[in-house]
Amino acid sequence: MESYKVPIPPPSCVQPPKDDCSNKTGIAKGFCQGYTPPMKCDYSSVNEAKRNQTEVFKNCMVANGWQLEYRKLGGTDLSGGTFEKIAYTSSNEYYLKLGTIHRSGHIYSAIIRVINLENSNKSYQGTFYFDSKINKFKIDQDIYRAMPKGSATAILFKRVKQLS
Repeated sequence: MESYKVPIPPPSCVQPPKDDCSNKTGIAKGFCQGYTPPMKCDYSSVNEAKRNQTEVFKNCMVANGWQLEYRKLGGTDLSGGTFEKIAYTSSNEYYLKLGTIHRSGHIYSAIIRVINLENSNKSYQGTFYFDSKINKFKIDQDIYRAMPKGSATAILFKRVKQLS
């Protein structure tokens, strides 16, 4: 939200003058009279404001312990490891930290980051434990809860099992 407080000015545009068509005849004169040169715009102030918005956004991310990076496939290095986007709902995105998957009998565990799209203060990263025997999960030291079929946690568990 802070980055959007940086205003984006309109580009500085100039309309070049039309060509002098008095020395032309026939089709060339008709084309010349009908042609209007395109506007010439200087977008340097727009680009600078957009760079400033990006800088404010990045600084806010860093201040809150996040790092924004984009990579194709294989996950994203978000300072602290490589994360793979696994699932999403209308309000959350779920990322699995690769290399943190463990299995002990019927208990699987992995570090998962939950990004709340509506309120960043509700975002969370913790160890998810999945019990395949009773089809339940828990986060960190919480109690085990049901894992409904088709839910985000069921999708997370399926991916954890695939990678274990």
